[in-house]
Order: sequence, then C-alpha cells, then structure tokens
Amino acid sequence: MEFTDNDYLTAIRNNDSAVINAFYKTYYPVVHYIINKNSGSAEDIKDIFQDTCESLLKLVKNKDFELTCKLSVFLYSVCYKKWQNELRLRKNTSLLCSGMSALNNDCVDIPVEFYDILDMNLEEKLVAKHFKELQEDCQKILSLSADNHTTKEMADMLNTSEAYVKKRKSMCKGFLIEKVLNDPLFLETKEKKIYAEGSFYIIEKYINNDLDARFREGFEQKMQTDDSLKSQLQFQLAINKYIPNSETLKFRNILNNAHNEMIANNEIINNSYSKLELQRVKNIYEGKRDSDNGKNKRFLNRTWLYAAATIIIAVSIYTYNYVFNYSSENVYLAYYEKYESPGNIRTINQDSLDINLSISYYDKGEYSKAIDGFYSIDSSNSAYQMAHFYIAMSYIELKQSEKAISVLNELTKDKRHSYYYQSNWYLALSYIQLEQTEKAKSVLNLLVNAENHYKSKAKEVLDKLK
Repeated sequence: MEFTDNDYLTAIRNNDSAVINAFYKTYYPVVHYIINKNSGSAEDIKDIFQDTCESLLKLVKNKDFELTCKLSVFLYSVCYKKWQNELRLRKNTSLLCSGMSALNNDCVDIPVEFYDILDMNLEEKLVAKHFKELQEDCQKILSLSADNHTTKEMADMLNTSEAYVKKRKSMCKGFLIEKVLNDPLFLETKEKKIYAEGSFYIIEKYINNDLDARFREGFEQKMQTDDSLKSQLQFQLAINKYIPNSETLKFRNILNNAHNEMIANNEIINNSYSKLELQRVKNIYEGKRDSDNGKNKRFLNRTWLYAAATIIIAVSIYTYNYVFNYSSENVYLAYYEKYESPGNIRTINQDSLDINLSISYYDKGEYSKAIDGFYSIDSSNSAYQMAHFYIAMSYIELKQSEKAISVLNELTKDKRHSYYYQSNWYLALSYIQLEQTEKAKSVLNLLVNAENHYKSKAKEVLDKLK
C-alpha cells in the first residue's frame, strides 16, 4: 500500500505503528546513504534518523506547524544538518562531504520559532542518549513522571507502593544525571565546576517539595547568595524538561521495532519508492539534477543554516572537571525508604491486639510508643521477629541508628524468619549512615550473593561505595 506525506504525518501524530513502520522503511535507506557517505557509522545513522523523527513528532503536535515541502526533502535536509552539527561537536568537520549542498536547493523556509525543536542543545542530546541506557523500570517511572502523574497514580499503574516509586524515581534521576555529567562530550565543553559535593539529592528533594519547612527556608536563603547552587538547580530542572514522556517513549519503541525488523530481514531497500529516492540522491551527489527539482522552493534560509550549523552548546558555567560525589549520607538518602507496615493481624487475642496497636503507632509516626508496644511481644510469639524488625525500623526513623543496628544484628543471626533479608538491607543502610562503610559492604555482599529482593539495589550501593 502506498502512503502519502499526510498519511505519514497523521500516523506519527497518532503513534500508528503499522504506518510508521512503512515510513521508517521508506526513508531510512536514503538517510543511511547520506550519513554513510559523510563518515557516519551504522549507530550514528540510526541515532540521527530517529532523532529527526522525534523532532518531526514534536512539530506535528504543534497546531501552528505546516510542512511546506515534500516530507522526503524535510527529512534528508534535517538529518544532514544534524549530522553536520554532530561532526562539529566531535571536531571532525573535515569528514563532511560537499555533495549534499545541492539538496538544500530543494528546500523551503522554516519559521524561526521551530528552530529550537529541530536543534537539540547538548543537555537534551545527552539525556536522549543516556536515557536509553537506563533500566526499563527507570525509563517507565521517569516517563510517567514527565507525564505529570502523581506518585500515587504511578504506584497504582506500576502495582507497587508510593514509597518505592518516590525513592526509585530519585535514584533513576541520579543515574541519568551522573551519565550526562560524565559523558566525554559534556566534559569537553564545560568550563567551570557546577556541582558541589552531595548536592544532587538535596536539590531533588527541593524540586519534589520533600524538604521540611525549616530546611527548605535555609536552602532558599543559601541559593540567594550561591550562584553555583542556582546553576545546579537550573541544570536539574532542565534535565527534567528533557526526559521523554510516555508518548515519546512509545514512539521510540515503534521506531526501534521497525529498525530491528528491517535489519533482521535485510531490508535496507524494500520498496520501489526507496529505490527511486536513493537513485535521486545519488544523482545529486554525482551532479545530476532532476528537471523537477527546480520546482521546489528553498527549505532552509541562510538564518536557519547558520542556526543549525552553530548549535548553541549549553550554559558555560558547567564543568569538565565535575566529580559526582556519593558520600555516605547521599547514598543513605538515595536508598533509604521507610518500610511499610504489615497491616493489622487478624487473629483475635491479646498479643494480636498489642501488635495491631503498635503497628498503628508506627503508621502514625509515633515511634517511641511503637517501640514500647513491640517490645511487649514475647519471644514465643510467632510475630516476635516481625515485632523486633519494626522496633529497628522505629529506631531508624528516630535517627537512633546504633540502637537499630543492635536489634538488626540479632535478627540477621537467624535465616529462617521472613524478615531476614529486610534486616540485612536496613542493617547495611544503618552502617552507611554511621559511615561504617566496611561493615556495610560486608552485609551488602551477602545480599548480592543470594537471591533476594534487595540484590540489585545492594549491587548499586556497593558500586557507589567503591
């Protein structure tokens, strides 16, 4: 089935996977030829084409945008311009071929208000690059957050707790920012240090309104006199802006599926239109202009050419010598979350009533009362280990880590109870909070070397403590 330009634009606007698949297989081969001719690798070609497709998605979502030339001309021109910018960032402009200059004569003017959609700044480019490297659950949580879903809505959609979503979101954002800040391209283009030690998690809590009133007031007062802190906040807000929403993430998946299917079936050229287009572009490189080409108007005016060729690279206050510091306090803040209560015990006896009352105190944040109640549970009761685990959790919430460690150490001596791995996890975090790193590593290694819910988290923490 043959599709018109309008069919393709409508499909992109509506995330129609079948038509987008046809669009991909129609235009990718020609872009492949153009970028390959100009020293691009297979991965470069895929990234440039999909980046251009995402730009097109943003454009078609804008009701004021109107494509005033052939879709093919738009795609080839923008892909080439993006590749020009990429080579300039890599300082490899000598690899550019002059053959594409003729293509620009096929183009029409594009309004200046759409330049920022077609031109990604460095941070946006690096977020797009490194977002793909995050684990699937991180991508999902961050994209749902970009949709402006509340923590409760996200928890319901992911069938998990609000506490987990909140903490995991912060961790995933940290992973993404770390990747961006340590990207060689970022390090090469920044001039000053912007990140003070331990600033990310505090700023993230500030953005999410998770700082208590007194701490928030102090943070805002410091920001009035600390330009570096202001810059850090602006940077993290910018990263939030560039995280793809669910619709963009779905679009990316459709593009990737189309690409993988095309490669698997060896379909770089799969229809007559692609063959004709490819021959037309080859003719341009060879200096053979089709008689019809003069009919198209110029797509990119001189202003656009200069804008595309000299992409503005981020704010100069960022740094190449940035060091992302994982202090013990920051690791603790990133990974600690209050353990949820088990809910009421249904057995009707005095012990269960005492436990339920203590659980109620724990849920309400009355931890001293919860501790007193849990300590009343006799060692012969089947809920003894559970009660002592929540005693430890209450001590942690009261910032009495040493007392929590004492209780948790006892719980970790017996592997048979259902709170064994939880006890080890919170024991490790308590050691981290007290900066007893070697003891924390010993417990974390135990979790990494056993099959349990905390295995992946324990590995992440170990990596940060090295």
